[in-house]
Formats: sequence, structure tokens, C-alpha cells
Amino acid sequence: MIYSHHQINNNAANKAAHIFRKHKQGDKAMKNNITKKIAAMLLIGALSTASVTAAVSANDGTGIEQMDVTVTSLDQTMYVNNSAGANIRTAPGTDYRVLKKLSNGTAVHVTGKTSNGWYQTYTTDPVYGGETAGYISGGLLTSSGSTSTKTYTVHGVDCYLALRTARCYDDSNIIGKLYEGETVQVSSDQYNSGNTYWWVTAPSLGKSGYVNSEYLRSGGSSSSIKTVSVRSFLSLRTGPSTNYTELGRLTNGSTVLVTGSMSNGFYPVTVISAASGSTGTLTTGYVYAGYLC
Repeated sequence: MIYSHHQINNNAANKAAHIFRKHKQGDKAMKNNITKKIAAMLLIGALSTASVTAAVSANDGTGIEQMDVTVTSLDQTMYVNNSAGANIRTAPGTDYRVLKKLSNGTAVHVTGKTSNGWYQTYTTDPVYGGETAGYISGGLLTSSGSTSTKTYTVHGVDCYLALRTARCYDDSNIIGKLYEGETVQVSSDQYNSGNTYWWVTAPSLGKSGYVNSEYLRSGGSSSSIKTVSVRSFLSLRTGPSTNYTELGRLTNGSTVLVTGSMSNGFYPVTVISAASGSTGTLTTGYVYAGYLC
């Protein structure tokens, strides 16, 4: 559990008062021992430096002597970098209980680093979506920047590929939508992991998350035929934004050939077939990707 400095000071004071009440009638030797304990508690409660954001008392009920560590705040994604995997433990030490074992290449969110070299982390279950919080030895994790990356292209989706916060299919974990032909960056610890869901970076969204790798193809973008799915019309424009001149209007059911990667939410296309009701100069241009399936 993480505490603020004010909470730590209050907790230390409360524990000190409790010790005085409990041992009020003790002999002189016991009182001296109590005084030392109180001084240690107040010293821990008073710790405050620019780099230290919290203090953690580690004891998971196994009978292991309590260990006090400080935690420096972090906020980043790291990956298990060990062929045998990595254990998430209840506290920052190998003597503490294992909560979960992670396979090599698994992404974890790191929230801090302890004074004894462990990372404070949480990870999401790839099947059920539940989170496990705990500690992983610092030598078993690596940042994404230390691995090689490849470009993959979204391919074969009916409408879009969901970018998710977890390795599971759930409407509640969608944080973005990737369309046919868009590209993502994938690190080697993901595409070599054997997992169905990969952690990717999507430049068009400016976000990172999990996607179903079955809809990714190695390499850059390629042409694909898409159908306009819209209630009224979809504008064909001279450039990738609504600020560009409208060349024409495509109605529902029109088909286009996507000729490149998305830019600013728009695809470059060549019109193959304009459905009834379409108007204007319908040749090549840009259309908003959200209305193509």
C-alpha cells in the first residue's frame, strides 16, 4: 500500500501513542526500548526528499520481518525480459509470496521503483481483464526503447480494429479505432511472444494499447477496397481535412479503393463505383475513414 507523507506522519504518531498506552506499566528497560521504537517511527514518518514520493511497509503475513522501503514515482510501460518469465510478488524481495507469474514479453505498467531496486507494477489479465498489483525484480524488466520494432498494417477488418487497454475482447476497454490500411509499430518482444493480443503504438491515434494480432500484416500499407457506410453522404475532398475543397459526395454503398495510409483521420482513395444519388467529380481524393467498412 502507498501512503502520502502526511499519512505516514499521522500513522507513525498513532502507533507511538498506542505503544505508550499498551506499555504504560512496563519496567525501565522496556520503556527504553519503547522510546527507541517511537524515535524510529517518527524518523521514518519525517522522511521527505524530492525524489521519494512514498514509503512502503512490506509484510505479506508470511512471518517475514517487516521491511521499510521508499518508492520513487514512475509512470511508464515496461516488458518482461527473461526467458523464464517474471514473478509479481506481494513485496519487493524474493522471500515474499508470488501473486502471479508473467511470461517473457508481457507488458506491465510501472508506477514506481523501490529503494532496493524493485519495480512497483500492475498488469491486466489477458483473459479476464482483472489487474494484479505487486513488485517485480528490476533486472527482469526492460523498456520498449531497448527492443527492435517493426511496422504492421491493419488488414482484413470488417470495419475497424479496436485499440484496447487489456488483452481481451470487451466493449469497455476500447480506447481507439484503427481502420484498414493504417499502420502500427510493434516491438520484437510482442511479435515474438506468441500472444494473440499485442501491445502496439498507433501513430495515427497518438496512443498505445493492445490489438488482436490476427488483423495485422507485416509491412507498410497496401491498397484495399472499402464500402461507404453512411446515412446521408460522405464528402470526397482534395486533401485530408474538412478544410479542403469538396469534389463530390458519395452515398451509402459506394465503393472506393484505399490507396495509402490514413492522414488526420482521412484516407486517400480512388472511387470505383458511386452509388445512386452520388454527385460531383468522383475520381480521386480524400474521405473520412470513419464511414468506410
